[in-house]
Amino acid sequence: YTTLLWENVADLPPNSTQSVSYTYTHDGSYDVGATIDNDASAYVNSDPRFIPKFDPGGVASDFTGNDADSKTTLLVPFVLEKAEPNTESELLRGLHDHQTPYTLEISNNFLNNTTSFQIEDWIPAGMEYLLCGGVDNSSGDEYVGSGPINPGNAPALSNPCIQPTTVDTVDLDPDGAGPLPSAVYTHVLWDTATLGLTMTPGAIWRMDYVAAIPMNANELFSTPPAPGSLLQGANIDNNTGPSTQETTGEINNTNYALAAGQYTGDGITYTDDAYESVSSEDISIHKGVDNGTIGQGNIDTWTLLVESSEYVGTANTIVVTDTTPDGLCPLGPGTNEGTAECDFGAEPAPSHPYTSATENADGTWTLVWDFDSTAGLGAMGRSESRTVTFSTLVREFYQEGFADADPVVAEDSWRNTVDLTAVADGRDVLDESSAGQEAGSLTILKEVADDPASQPIPFTCGDGSALTWDPLLGSDYAPGDSACWRLTVTFPGNLDTADAVITDFIPVGHEYTATDSWTTGPGTTAGIIVTPDFTDSANGILRWAIGDAGGFTEVGQRIEIVFSTSIVAPNDGFPGDLKENLMKFSHTNTNGAVFPLRDLADALWAEPIVDLTKGVYEVVRGATTIEGPNTDPNVDGVNVIEADVVTYRLTLDNTGTRTANDIEVMDNLPTGISCTDVVAASITPPGVCVGSQLQWLGATGITVVAGGSGFVEYDVIVPLGVA
Repeated sequence: YTTLLWENVADLPPNSTQSVSYTYTHDGSYDVGATIDNDASAYVNSDPRFIPKFDPGGVASDFTGNDADSKTTLLVPFVLEKAEPNTESELLRGLHDHQTPYTLEISNNFLNNTTSFQIEDWIPAGMEYLLCGGVDNSSGDEYVGSGPINPGNAPALSNPCIQPTTVDTVDLDPDGAGPLPSAVYTHVLWDTATLGLTMTPGAIWRMDYVAAIPMNANELFSTPPAPGSLLQGANIDNNTGPSTQETTGEINNTNYALAAGQYTGDGITYTDDAYESVSSEDISIHKGVDNGTIGQGNIDTWTLLVESSEYVGTANTIVVTDTTPDGLCPLGPGTNEGTAECDFGAEPAPSHPYTSATENADGTWTLVWDFDSTAGLGAMGRSESRTVTFSTLVREFYQEGFADADPVVAEDSWRNTVDLTAVADGRDVLDESSAGQEAGSLTILKEVADDPASQPIPFTCGDGSALTWDPLLGSDYAPGDSACWRLTVTFPGNLDTADAVITDFIPVGHEYTATDSWTTGPGTTAGIIVTPDFTDSANGILRWAIGDAGGFTEVGQRIEIVFSTSIVAPNDGFPGDLKENLMKFSHTNTNGAVFPLRDLADALWAEPIVDLTKGVYEVVRGATTIEGPNTDPNVDGVNVIEADVVTYRLTLDNTGTRTANDIEVMDNLPTGISCTDVVAASITPPGVCVGSQLQWLGATGITVVAGGSGFVEYDVIVPLGVA
């Protein structure tokens, strides 16, 4: 197994959701028919500084809560998908005016070829299969004056259209245990010889065909043309079934396709299927907006598109009712012209006057257009369309005018819905649509002041304007230093923010003491309300609530909080702890959902780290050097005899990032060796030998710069009589 590990990936305050995602592929050791089990687990520790631990096998420990889930992936040789482009899966009836393309797509595996493809498609009785849109196999018109189905009416196709092998009208259940009923379908077959399709690894293949919703549904032919003649396609001679007309309940038309292909990896034929549905429409409405982002003061334009089918003789009594959500103010004559919150002088008027515009107690507006009584709209006939546009202003407050109204805040969202009712040729019909908008978020930034040695002297944080800041890492800090931190929140320029709280978790080894302080930086908005809470500072937690008594921060504000911590115990941390200074920020939207943000910065700990290595540097026998001088500081096991002079060297290496001052060294002589055997003059100053110990103590002046090395040494005369 390969274990993927995301550490410290999220905060989860109540009523919030976080996610991670990734993709993977296999290395070819799996093949078609195999399953890949993918297990996931999440672990949390209630201490915000302590990360759950994982051993090399991925087993977790040190967590206070967890959950797990698993998914299984079946490896298949290919995948079939089916698509139709109409908005909201609604298709206007009309064999001539409203034809639509269907696309079949096959994606092949990445290991081996798949060949000998065959595709079957079952088209429901409420739709007419029109092949590639270029023929009419009917013996007469669909209705008086309709003319032939094709040519000239087919939509443009993006992919090749392949003539099928057979077209046959059947009465059966095409998908067995699937959702489709046993009924009349047009069965279209593209066999292996017709397709001639071999797909290489990773290939994608597409084909199109044309279909439409006729006036009446298909029935079985009394005398069917031969399936191989393809004359049962684009043929309304059997369209003698029920009307496909829309009533108060929309008719659903579901196509079902099945592809079969032989996988060369094992020689077995596999299948995959796909469904695609559209509803029959006589009068439809679709809604859109030119700006999907919420911002106080934004003026947005909404579009309502009303369309009629080919078979509508007269559609009248059309009434469109739009319900704008609380937070939006519809503009134009007949709404709230002249009221303070929406009076912007020359307000954009709707394309057609509102029949009525009513503000409701819950802050929503009900906007009505009665087509029959509105100039430029009126009744609709065959395949006509009407477009209505109107503008709204995003209010500053919900239920504007109420004393306790809350503002529109970051991360809010809403949907604007519209309903249509009409009478089409004496039948009541209806439709609905909606479009939504979402408010954006805000940004936070955590910074640390750079190296104190490069900052002004004396080194104080002040308001941060005299310091150099880094968003990730400041260096070098040592015991007794003060580290300066800056927390910045930039609130949206056109939204309030609710329940904003900054929480800072001081690094391990730092303290916020009486000598430390905080202030706002020069980039802070004048008048912004900041309420500190240091009741938990002893545990390294500082909080600042931002906003008024209601918990709201106004549009476009900015806060910079600059504070210092004292470095008192930098080695207090434990392996796996988060050493950085953690900034957490949270806010809520109007619905109470919590949105956490996070950032961090680190003060690089700087200290001297001195290593000691002892070895034999040199051995002199009489007037002859018999060993050394040695460049290796760790030479041991040299053979000596009595009266030899042995030079011992203690090498001091500073692998840290600060100069090591006043280094103390002590060297204990072995039993049988005493200070009388040490050549006093050989001791590196200012060392001395006391009893049986070499000593370099106190302010000795032994100094090793960062990254450098030094040494002390002394000579011992091997005593007489040593065996």
